[in-house]
Amino acid sequence: MVICGSRSLPAGQMAYYLDPDRLPPDRRWSRKHAHTQRRLCERFAAPVIGTVTCQDIRAGHMQQIVNAAPTAGEGARVAGMISALVSARIAGGYLANSRLKEVHWQAAGRALPAPRVSAGQIGKFLQS
Repeated sequence: MVICGSRSLPAGQMAYYLDPDRLPPDRRWSRKHAHTQRRLCERFAAPVIGTVTCQDIRAGHMQQIVNAAPTAGEGARVAGMISALVSARIAGGYLANSRLKEVHWQAAGRALPAPRVSAGQIGKFLQS
């Protein structure tokens, strides 16, 4: 039985994902990116899947991880981390289901960011 992580982080595949030796030397993460990924794993992933065996991880676990982010921007960063984490676990032979990375942040009653309006949209509005 392979445990996918640990609250004391990083254990299991979170350690595999965060291990700099997993990547070839020319594709290794910067120190800042590695720190950010470790922080995201510690803060969001470990509390949800830290004691779950890999074969028991479901999309609901991944959605719970992403939804734990307080803002849409942080949620996007967590979703990116989930995507990379799942891809690394698949490449490492720990997971087989690539659909686990298809999650997005859900507001669930929290304030949404203001919609982005492009200059083209403003022009169309003024013309009508």
